[in-house]
Amino acid sequence: VGGAVYSSVTGEDLPEALWHAQLFVLDSGFLSEETTQPARAVGLALTVVGLLLVSVLVGIVSQTIEQQVANVTSQITQVLETDHIVVLNWNSSAPRLIRELSLGNRDV
Repeated sequence: VGGAVYSSVTGEDLPEALWHAQLFVLDSGFLSEETTQPARAVGLALTVVGLLLVSVLVGIVSQTIEQQVANVTSQITQVLETDHIVVLNWNSSAPRLIRELSLGNRDV
């Protein structure tokens, strides 16, 4: 739809207008290259639509991650792994810790 509107405003052929429309949606900096007011208006509208789409996508992804973390922390999701050790805050002491843990497990 944006490509067709952009094509009617600028007179470009449809494939080129579609290319410009997706550039407006994905990259707001492309708007500064327009020289006519109607093309700038269409580009601005497409840029706003692009910002809204990205905002919705970020919201969906963050909500999904938040739900997964909540499921894990509320014990709804069963953790199937056993006999594992998780090392948090990996730093320069971690290799020594790993060696000590592996030596300790040999004695068991």
